[in-house]
Amino acid sequence: MKKIVSLILLIMVIASLTITSFAIGEGNLNGGGSSNAGSGTSQNKWRNGDDGVRIGIVDNDTKQVIRTPIDFSNKPRNDIKYDFGKVSKLQYKRGANLALHKFSYNCFVPSIKMPVIVSDYGNNITEIRKYFTSEWAVRRISEQSNVPYEDLISGKYKLLLEPIMYVTFKGQRFAMTAHETALYNEKINNGVRRKLRSISHQSLPFSMYLEVSDLGFPQYKGATNFSARDPLIKSDLGLGIVRFNGALPDSIVKPPPPPKPPVPPKPNIDIDKGQYDYRTDTDVITSFKISSTTEVGNDNAITATFHILGREYKVSGIVMPKNSSQLVWVKWHTPKTPQNVNINVTLSNANISNVYINANIHKLEEITPPDPKPRDRHDNFRLPKLPNHGNNTYAEWSKWSCRWIPNKVYVVYGYDGNGNELGITMDKGHWEFYNTKYSASLNANMDLVPGLRTPTWKQNGNEYLMKSGYGVNTKVNTKVNYNCSSNDITSAQNVITTFSEFKYSKYNRILDKTINNGLESSFEFKQNKYSTYNDRTHFTPIWYPDKLNYIVDAEVIDVWTPVGMLRADLNDRIYIDGNLHQDRHIAIMK
Repeated sequence: MKKIVSLILLIMVIASLTITSFAIGEGNLNGGGSSNAGSGTSQNKWRNGDDGVRIGIVDNDTKQVIRTPIDFSNKPRNDIKYDFGKVSKLQYKRGANLALHKFSYNCFVPSIKMPVIVSDYGNNITEIRKYFTSEWAVRRISEQSNVPYEDLISGKYKLLLEPIMYVTFKGQRFAMTAHETALYNEKINNGVRRKLRSISHQSLPFSMYLEVSDLGFPQYKGATNFSARDPLIKSDLGLGIVRFNGALPDSIVKPPPPPKPPVPPKPNIDIDKGQYDYRTDTDVITSFKISSTTEVGNDNAITATFHILGREYKVSGIVMPKNSSQLVWVKWHTPKTPQNVNINVTLSNANISNVYINANIHKLEEITPPDPKPRDRHDNFRLPKLPNHGNNTYAEWSKWSCRWIPNKVYVVYGYDGNGNELGITMDKGHWEFYNTKYSASLNANMDLVPGLRTPTWKQNGNEYLMKSGYGVNTKVNTKVNYNCSSNDITSAQNVITTFSEFKYSKYNRILDKTINNGLESSFEFKQNKYSTYNDRTHFTPIWYPDKLNYIVDAEVIDVWTPVGMLRADLNDRIYIDGNLHQDRHIAIMK
């Protein structure tokens, strides 16, 4: 009974030390090429069993080895005096130098032995493939390299396998891969090949080679029964590859296309509108504000098209930095009749495609004062307080512009089937924004003077004196100063005058523009239908109290800018002393 139990335990131990048939990876490796390698002298020799495998973990995208490679050997190699460090064939191909190390070699001894890797009678490549694609072996590689197992088999990485020989050369123990053997042989003028040709340049390099081109190394289809030269070993031999999770060899995968320049995002904007009230037959400027949470440069600039009364007005190149705003405006002329004008603004290249504006167009009505009569009276008249229409004679706004600041960067976007770097120079610059300030100011003045038919007026310094009942004339001069385009502003277009005898209400006179010189204008009374000579005058009432100022108020309006209307509140006065009856006398005709 004890013998039976012992036999069962022995079978279990043996089973635990063998690789199951379950493969977690896919092996791209072949092998062959036997030789009389197990011979030589005491100073230069190799023995069967003196083999191992170097394993590098390669990023499938960058083709870079991500950890220091690890060496698997079926027994400790404490006798190794010289090695060349843990450098992979891929790293040597990319320019790593061969550097000799002394008494620094270490390796991992797996609890389940590897099959024969290098032999003078050939190897079993099927068993090698089965071993290194097994879950057990891959987990050991994961543990030794400190790469999580699930990451390792995700398809993001490949394993690069390289056969190692442990050999006595010139009486010293060496560890070297096939690639290192070729490099070292070149360095010492064919010294390795002369002493160890059968193992160093035949059994070792031909123990592994690729079935399918991958990682920049080609498939090998040639003979295996000869001693290879160093260039062939470096380019084609001494390697195998394990892939995971359906990853394909690079030779099958099409190289990625070069990246396209990033497409700027569609601006994410909000709209802020105002109230739009205008007079008929007037040049006006209609504006609204665009705020954007995204950067708007020349490559994703917004275009606004105003559709007004059958005409289109296009404003292009609207840009602004992230989290800022920009006024958008258009200059147009209102119709001659009162109405509501529906303005549709279409926006290109933004999350909002339409802005709807309703403009109320009304007529500026003149309520002409009646003709003063000689018998009119107003015994309780008191000079009223002047109206305060408010002055708004200065406006300021700004406009964003930008220019591109280039930053040329070489971008690696992948590798071709040979592992060559694929790159392109891209401009990863940025927009630099500039905010230009603009302004407009309204200068206006008013002169109230005695009418042309006033015979007894006087002037005392800057003050005029006259008798009531005569006419007064006025001239309002305006000028708009600006540092912007003249298409962004208008001149003064209307002046409304009111009079003290009507308490600045009920009646008014709309002045005529008598001089129109661009943004400089002059205004006067319209011709008075009650004037015998059609003078531009307003008649003062005969009853106007003596020793009291006669004051006319003038409101200058309709100076339009992108930020609204400028206006000026003016007034001027004439001192009244006496009335026109005092200038008349009765004479006896002779």
